[in-house]
Amino acid sequence: MIFTHNVTSRWALYKFVLAAICLFGCTVDGRSQTNDSLYIVEDGWIEKMDNKLGLDISLNNSFEIFEVRTPTSRFVLYPNAPSNLRINANYRFLSVGFQMAPNFLPGNGDEDEKGNTKSFQLNTSLIFKHWFTDLSYSKVKGYYLENSDEFVMPQLGEEYILFPDLEYKGFAITTGYSSNSKFSFKSLATQTERQLRSAGSFIPA
Repeated sequence: MIFTHNVTSRWALYKFVLAAICLFGCTVDGRSQTNDSLYIVEDGWIEKMDNKLGLDISLNNSFEIFEVRTPTSRFVLYPNAPSNLRINANYRFLSVGFQMAPNFLPGNGDEDEKGNTKSFQLNTSLIFKHWFTDLSYSKVKGYYLENSDEFVMPQLGEEYILFPDLEYKGFAITTGYSSNSKFSFKSLATQTERQLRSAGSFIPA
């Protein structure tokens, strides 16, 4: 049997992005802010920022690993890219971004033991008043056997068994519905709105 695992869920990623915005986020606007540049709707529950382009940079450890089980053995395959750099541009209902694993991030540049991994992801999100859709395409090439010590090494002195040509490609679509019009999903995902008063919502996806 073959199992795939997404180490960090999409919802956890949104929470992480929200925290990263506080540290790395910035707002781009060519005009000075005026009293009417922010518009409050829904009886003071949500504040829209329709004339703002938001950029956020974040780090995450979201990647695909594989586990292959046989009656006598277990193989756990990891990419040699523990950290990803994610950049998103958010404007009104649209969010576009990409993710990669550059070698300058801590832990990403050591290829001697665990081989070379190339990782790339494109994503876009459409978030409306109630409906939202997230589309993403990801590609990862180069894995190593995490539990190599359980097997005989193919060459003397080699610490990990490498699979440099193993490639993963994934295309994902997530669609959801927020039932409460006073709850701003954009305030969590893209920061193009601000939740002024506490609200919750039932959100099947």
